[in-house]
Amino acid sequence: MSNQGKVTKEEALEYHIGGKIAIEVKTVCDTARDLSMAYSPGVAHPCLE
Repeated sequence: MSNQGKVTKEEALEYHIGGKIAIEVKTVCDTARDLSMAYSPGVAHPCLE
């Protein structure tokens, strides 16, 4: 924080709007086949190795 003063309730609420954690896709997932690679049955193969 550049401002070292006390954090106000309004600032804290604004900062937290929409949450602070995001889940993002790390690989291409444009088609149904791509989704199958990420989930069943595609996910089973790496889990079994």
